[in-house]
Amino acid sequence: WEEVEFLVDSGASATVIGEGDVRAVNPSAPNRDRNYKLADGSTIPHKGSKSFKAVSNEGHSRWVNAQVTDVDRPLLSVSAIVKGGNRVVFDPKGSFIEDRDGQRIAMEERNGLFTLRMWIPKDQDSCFQGQA
Repeated sequence: WEEVEFLVDSGASATVIGEGDVRAVNPSAPNRDRNYKLADGSTIPHKGSKSFKAVSNEGHSRWVNAQVTDVDRPLLSVSAIVKGGNRVVFDPKGSFIEDRDGQRIAMEERNGLFTLRMWIPKDQDSCFQGQA
């Protein structure tokens, strides 16, 4: 298993990971016409995408679609989560992501930043046989 800690980012338009993240999956070909604009106005190139199964600390498995680019930390896009039919709740009593079935995945708040720890199986094929 590979641990990936996402920074939950309400300003990110896409979920992004670095080239060395999620080693169990090879990236697709990069789209040379696609770039990502950073808060300071600079841009970074698209270096492919990775789709993979991940498991939360609660044991919930989820598909994650992430774009590969030059980032220091994996960023989980709140916008992409919500567009996928989920809701994101930031609350002092406990923050979480909730799916359509009511399953919750807890987020952790540290120093004003919200993070989500996911576990990526190294063998993506055999670990989730029979699951959609």
